[in-house]
Amino acid sequence: MQSSMTIWYNPNHPEWYDGGIREGLDAIRRAGFTHINWNPDAGSSYIYSRGEMEHIADLIRGAELGVKTLHAAHGHHRVMEISSPHWDRRKDFTSPLEWRRRAGIELVENRLIMARILGCDNVVLHVPLTGTHEGTPDEGFTANLFRAFDALRPAAEREGVSIAVENLSDSPRAACALLEGLFERYPKEYMGWCYDSGHAHLTGFTFPMLHAFRERMTATHLHDCFGARDDHLLPGDGNLDWDEAVRLIAESSYEMPLNFETPPERYSCSIECFYERAYAVIGDLTRRVEERRVSG
Repeated sequence: MQSSMTIWYNPNHPEWYDGGIREGLDAIRRAGFTHINWNPDAGSSYIYSRGEMEHIADLIRGAELGVKTLHAAHGHHRVMEISSPHWDRRKDFTSPLEWRRRAGIELVENRLIMARILGCDNVVLHVPLTGTHEGTPDEGFTANLFRAFDALRPAAEREGVSIAVENLSDSPRAACALLEGLFERYPKEYMGWCYDSGHAHLTGFTFPMLHAFRERMTATHLHDCFGARDDHLLPGDGNLDWDEAVRLIAESSYEMPLNFETPPERYSCSIECFYERAYAVIGDLTRRVEERRVSG
């Protein structure tokens, strides 16, 4: 049975970008997982060199794991270098400023290249909604976003990697309208949807979104919460209705394995203990989806 778990940086390791990653990958494999979602640097504008990409690919192969997806960077993150409370948007592919837009496109292209080197066929991308009007994305924002995705399409096709737009926890009606517009404009081979169960649960749109976009679901970030904040808990540790989620995922065109997105630091136990428990929970959900698909 295949299953995928997100790999994160280990801040407690002196070489968090290398030895820490190796330890995390080994713990994931020993627990029984077959694939990972590469998440490090998803919340930054860091540009990977070719040497780094190839080293990371070697680490993953050495752990005998596959890569289900890669979380790309969208260029919105806190400024850490100067201890500022403000946001860094120097590489924002949604920006109306041309230099920022071009820099943001280069950032996403960097992740498309990395996905191909790591051996996965899709990247997950946040699209923060900066403007809404009565539940509809601002026309200027949408036009600029289409322009950016038009520019990214040749690189995605060249690398053989699709983009999965993730639902966030803000403006759910605007997010649905945006996804509808993207899917009308672009084919599934280029543009899919990443179902983030926690984000959807926060908005109360968990199952309407799953029902509406299940044929475009190419990636998953599955985790639980109580509907008040983005807790990123293991399934069953919050109050999301996983029976209904299993039913709708099973009826979708999503290609297994499912990917889960809970960081080990959410739990007060060793990393080995965490991944062992995670695998038991995730294995059960995976079996339920597969059994439902077989039974029809």
